Amino acid sequence: MQWFNHLFYVVSQRQFRQKSLLFLMILSFSNACQSKFENNNTPCFYHWKTSYHLTDFEKKYVHEHQVKKIYLHCFDIAMHDSLPKPQGVLLWDDSVEKKIEYIPTVFIDNEVFKHLDSLAIQQMAKNTLSLCKQIFDAQQLNISELQIDCDWTKSTRTNYFYFLNQLKKQPITLSATLRLYQYKYQTESGIPPVDYVSLMCYNMGTLKNVSADNSILNTKDLSAYLNVKTPYPIALNVALPIFNWTLLYHAKQFKGILYQQPNVMNENWHRQSSILYICNKEYYDTLCDRIFYPNESVRIETITKKQLHEAQQTIQQNITNTKNEIIYFDLDSNKISQFLY
Repeated sequence: MQWFNHLFYVVSQRQFRQKSLLFLMILSFSNACQSKFENNNTPCFYHWKTSYHLTDFEKKYVHEHQVKKIYLHCFDIAMHDSLPKPQGVLLWDDSVEKKIEYIPTVFIDNEVFKHLDSLAIQQMAKNTLSLCKQIFDAQQLNISELQIDCDWTKSTRTNYFYFLNQLKKQPITLSATLRLYQYKYQTESGIPPVDYVSLMCYNMGTLKNVSADNSILNTKDLSAYLNVKTPYPIALNVALPIFNWTLLYHAKQFKGILYQQPNVMNENWHRQSSILYICNKEYYDTLCDRIFYPNESVRIETITKKQLHEAQQTIQQNITNTKNEIIYFDLDSNKISQFLY
């Protein structure tokens, strides 16, 4: 009997260890699946300021997290006096970080491509690359890659793609940003002639509707956009938001994005909903450095870490990040502290 009890004890212990090992394997696999998106993708950032200067916190973060790429916003191009002209050209207030690849990124207003002929587009392509080189020359940086950011439409697609083809003649890697609707409706939008695209998984709601839900990030809308039968035919990476914004409305008509959030926690404002505030009386707001009027309202939108994680899971379930990169918008101490820690 003692022998049997001892044998039962040994077998039970062995079964317990096997079950424990199996449980740990399952748990480990589950954790690996949950963290695959975060851990197996190289973190990159957009830098979207008109001057380049990293804070000590930002420098520490990029070093500790081995950030390899910064997509550096160099300037915008918009129509001015019937000509496409650069605006907000980047100024250097700091030296570049070693071991980081800087990718010049240029935003082009879609309106530009409604007014140019082929010769003007050819010239704009040359000027775009030339100005990027001038900016990078100031830091002795070579340009091996260029990204163009433009929310093209069906009416501007031909001209925009012609512009990209002109840039493709240069010995550089060329990429373009891709909105979610352009990803979902590939036939209508067309496939840009670039080496890869950066899929912008944010700004998916409507800004113009004052009563709309959060327009920065919505997992339900994201799932709907990513639910496609045909995989995107060229390589892509994923861009995710780490930002808040304040939207301004005048008589319920969208007027723009405020760079500062007014102090809505006082008698000048009435809280209409969890994110919408209506101005009660005319007053000067020191934070925004502007006057607000009774017929104006602001929609203060943000996201949470939970929403960001849910978005990552949704993306992982629906698409393959073939470039193995996540680009966060954008490189800023406050945003990194709020969303990535």
